[in-house]
Amino acid sequence: MSRLHRGRKLLRVLLMDYAKDRGFGGSDGM
Repeated sequence: MSRLHRGRKLLRVLLMDYAKDRGFGGSDGM
């Protein structure tokens, strides 16, 4: 189960980085 959790965290980090790169997602709340 830890692997799934890690994958989900990685995906979230990627999404946040993507949003930051685009310019929308300054707040840390989805």
